[in-house]
Amino acid sequence: MNDNFFAADKMLNVFWKYKLHLVILTVIGVIAGIIFSGPAFITPRFKSQATLYPSNISPYSEESETEQYMQWLTGQDIKDSIIRMYDLFGHYGISKEAPHCYADMMYEYGRNIRCEQTGYYAVQITVYDKDPQVACNIVNSIISLTDNKIRRAQKKKFQEVVPNTLVMVDDINGQIDSISKRLAEIKEKRSTTGINLISDPEYIDAIIELYSAGETKSFVQEQYMYAISNAARDYTYSNMVSYPYPADKKALPIRWVIVVFAGIGMFFLSYLGFLIAENVSGRKKE
Repeated sequence: MNDNFFAADKMLNVFWKYKLHLVILTVIGVIAGIIFSGPAFITPRFKSQATLYPSNISPYSEESETEQYMQWLTGQDIKDSIIRMYDLFGHYGISKEAPHCYADMMYEYGRNIRCEQTGYYAVQITVYDKDPQVACNIVNSIISLTDNKIRRAQKKKFQEVVPNTLVMVDDINGQIDSISKRLAEIKEKRSTTGINLISDPEYIDAIIELYSAGETKSFVQEQYMYAISNAARDYTYSNMVSYPYPADKKALPIRWVIVVFAGIGMFFLSYLGFLIAENVSGRKKE
């Protein structure tokens, strides 16, 4: 196409020449958008959403509680559990015999189930589904599975701490007994020599060691009791800000957007077609 093709006057002339055609084709595009965005062609999807703040989580590194919760939440084991619980292969119409069935499942899972961190460091879980109750149930199940997963990990950690702290307590008790015997020997030895124990460096060092061992024993015992209580306690790890509920109105597709784009798309495609046709016709005449 030469530069004259895009001349404003020629484009305007084509528009006025085919204005009726453009109107008719645009209306056809709008009607097609209305038809093809209907439930017969696009299955309506309902949205269920929950927003929460994580709690009772001890970050392993410099990450925040929210970031760590997101790691637990988006684990593959959580996804696989949801897929099994709700038979998503059958629910999404994916054949398990297909060569790439799991990849197809992960695509559908990511399209319909989203877990994101908000700008206020909360966690937002959003599920789209053709059944509003299923969407709500999946959100609740994801939260429950994540809580159970964190609970099991923390219980295991504290259950490992309990025997270790018992070993440490036994070792410290042995140290205290050894120091106490040494103190008794020093006292007995100094009683025969008449030396004042308060001015005896060996006796003072032993007293300091005994005090330090006692402090260490108290600290370890506190850790032992803390581990025992946490191993037996069932924590929750999500503070709900907004709870999920079954929606009574579809979220997708947004029909008016489809209809508008269908009409606009039909208009511009038709206009471009007329411009090309006029340009070809003009060249043939030349």
